[in-house]
Amino acid sequence: MIANEGEIRDISDIDEPEQAACWLLARGPEWVVVTLGARGALLVRADQAVHLPALPAVAADTSGAGDVF
Repeated sequence: MIANEGEIRDISDIDEPEQAACWLLARGPEWVVVTLGARGALLVRADQAVHLPALPAVAADTSGAGDVF
């Protein structure tokens, strides 16, 4: 499952992204990716959580940015 930070908070009612992802893992997916905008992304599986930092970039327009993740 891939969701942004706001979506995962809305689904789980948990503010902390890693805890929210673990809550979702208990409900079926094998992995959860939480996109964190300029802070990168968080990949969570049952056996590990990995933070992937965003690559440096200059954003000209963020419209549709989540669509290309």
